[in-house]
Amino acid sequence: MVSVELRLQRASKVYREGELLCGVAALTARTELRHEGVSLCVQGDVQLTHSGKSAGLVDSFYATPKSLRLLHETLELAPPGRLPAGRTEVPFEVALAARHGRPLHETYHGLYVSVQYTVACEVRRGVLTRDARAQLEFMVEARRGAAPPAAERPLQFLVSPSSLTRADAAAAPPPRFRLRGRLDSTECALGEPLRGELVLESSEAPVRSIELQLVRAEACGRADALSRQCSEVQNIQIGLGDVPRGLAIPIHMVFPRLFTCASVSAAHFQIDFSVNVVVVFKDDHLVSENFPLKLTRY
Repeated sequence: MVSVELRLQRASKVYREGELLCGVAALTARTELRHEGVSLCVQGDVQLTHSGKSAGLVDSFYATPKSLRLLHETLELAPPGRLPAGRTEVPFEVALAARHGRPLHETYHGLYVSVQYTVACEVRRGVLTRDARAQLEFMVEARRGAAPPAAERPLQFLVSPSSLTRADAAAAPPPRFRLRGRLDSTECALGEPLRGELVLESSEAPVRSIELQLVRAEACGRADALSRQCSEVQNIQIGLGDVPRGLAIPIHMVFPRLFTCASVSAAHFQIDFSVNVVVVFKDDHLVSENFPLKLTRY
């Protein structure tokens, strides 16, 4: 019997296109045994999932591949032979290079779009014996820019009943209120929080909660007929209860790893992000205003 363990040189498991993925495959056998070869496979794929909500775009979806191969490299770590008893460590290194002209998009775990990179090692044992295999996920980030833009893109906003778009004409109008706010920049560096502040200037009804909701918009399909779906990434509460009027409430939202990535627009998919400012009143009336964000790396 043999067990396989993979260990990467970088504890963070974060790499960028063009770098070397270096590590060790550790093979542990109780007794000496024969094998048919030891192989290593490094793979990166984009998985696209169809949403039933976009039934009108089914033809577009089925004209789109369900999986896009970004990276595929195989190495033969050992030819067929005998593995000694005990622990054997086999080092490896693989260049992370894109295939078919597609860049290595950032690692991202979404609802309808997922970008994942794995390294797998397999010890082949023959027809009548089960192969031994281990797999490890590593992360790919976009190359960082040399420096942030010379000027940030701050956003001043005002939320009131007159600024809201009412989708349902039969719905009761919201209470009269006035919420002023600022985002330090709508172009955000991943690894840095979204910052700003909110001030509830007035409200005729008591407030139960003020929240920030990070939203992702994932699109699959052809460039001329994208099936776009929005879903919540995270929700944080920055004001609890009937907050004092005129009090500056700081905004500090950290972008979660794996569930966010640099905004991307590719041939068959797009990933964009935005933030909702949500006010919930005591009578359960809820108002929300959406602000698009551009996520990038510096």
